[in-house]
Amino acid sequence: MPPEWQQDLDRLWPGEQVSRLVLHWLAGLEGEPVQRWAIWEVLPTAEVGKVLEQERAFGVRNSLTEALWKALAGPDPRTLGHLDAKTKRWRTSSLVSREQWDLHREVGGLPMLSWIIEGPKGGHSWQCGMFEQGFLMAAGVEADTVQALAQAWPNPGSQPFAPYDQRVFRALQERDQLRQWRESLKWTERMNRTAAGLIVEGEHTKRHQFMLDRVFRWLDNQIGDAVSDIPRTLLPQWSDFQTVEE
Repeated sequence: MPPEWQQDLDRLWPGEQVSRLVLHWLAGLEGEPVQRWAIWEVLPTAEVGKVLEQERAFGVRNSLTEALWKALAGPDPRTLGHLDAKTKRWRTSSLVSREQWDLHREVGGLPMLSWIIEGPKGGHSWQCGMFEQGFLMAAGVEADTVQALAQAWPNPGSQPFAPYDQRVFRALQERDQLRQWRESLKWTERMNRTAAGLIVEGEHTKRHQFMLDRVFRWLDNQIGDAVSDIPRTLLPQWSDFQTVEE
């Protein structure tokens, strides 16, 4: 991997106490190849320790965080599991992938797959997760439509190969800006939904609608033509990444 790719991506990393975006090759499995560059969000080791301490303080035992952390410290995931007699594919019993396991040994921390670099527009989230679904639900999109979008989300390796470039950087930059905007809202404001979209006290409706449009355009840029059965009126065209005006 050209070192300047990671150097450029690090411009989105605000500091050592938050997750860092790290480029790593995603090979996939025999019979299920991916062969794409991907981006992981890596929570620093010190921050993982803080999470585990907080969970213990609240009496949480055998949490997912703890299980993942133990799996990363354990044996190679490709040595755990069995060969499926029907598919002839290896089914690991580990909670982490070989890529996570390798990346943990390279940079430390808790790596979680975040972004797949492929296609003509900078790639896409590896799945339609809670971040994407939460925005759509808050905007009044019906649950059935959100679920259909999640199920039809492009699989890693399903779009043409692409290198890391500024299209990737801009898409991730947009995601960070949308995440910061959503996290700036009060919890009650995040959960308030109507058919017309969020109604946030203290915010102008025009600015709010502009932010929702950005969300839909950001999602549409990821899925392209891969989700042709989802109503296109829900997902306008590509975001221009304008700065939000107060």
